[in-house]
Amino acid sequence: MSNEILVMWDKEILVPSVEEAMEFVSSRLIGPCTFDHELARSRGLIGEGNTLTNEYLKAQAIYRAAFYQYLNNKVNISQYEKMLDETGYNFIQRDISRQHLYQRFGSFGNRFIFLRNNFYIERLHQDDVNILIEASDEDALVDLAARTYRDVIRINPRENTDKNTYTYDAGVLSGYREVPNAALLLYIAFASEFNEAGDFVSRENEKIKVEIAQKLAIQMQEELTAVLGHPAVVHLYNW
Repeated sequence: MSNEILVMWDKEILVPSVEEAMEFVSSRLIGPCTFDHELARSRGLIGEGNTLTNEYLKAQAIYRAAFYQYLNNKVNISQYEKMLDETGYNFIQRDISRQHLYQRFGSFGNRFIFLRNNFYIERLHQDDVNILIEASDEDALVDLAARTYRDVIRINPRENTDKNTYTYDAGVLSGYREVPNAALLLYIAFASEFNEAGDFVSRENEKIKVEIAQKLAIQMQEELTAVLGHPAVVHLYNW
């Protein structure tokens, strides 16, 4: 299945197809989802019915990329991938057939780290939705994401505190699953190394790689939270 490709910020931005998005939603792998059909319809992002549209997914992909650009300007995400490479252990990118949907559409050239939040762009004011749909000014889009992301990523829009936490994917390592309501969420995912017989090349090395990635996740959480002044969570995804 081919995907529409946009080029912005010198990056290729993949747009999920309606079929991919709806299959993911129906699989219940999307995690907590508070998509507001009526609000999206009032913003001109979807038509009649409760089905996602290409227009919505394209606008969402642009917003996701604009937010990543803002985040990357604050903290160079590639530095964390470099840390994995410099450990001396063989961290391997997952084959595309084994990648989480959000890794395919939220990694922006990274091999291991990707955005996991759902971006509820229907919560934007109409003027901001218009900027997003027009998508002609990259700086304005980054500014838009910077001032609105706290509301756009919030799971429960009516909850102004992070007292409640939510669980996303079953594939997150035990003990690393709960996410505060408004937190930024990123995943680290990599493939294990197997030999031709289908056995681990080194079970001990795989254990060490998980420990390294978990320590990196904690470091990222602390640094992102400090830089953004907003809670960030980083999970190791191993489904």
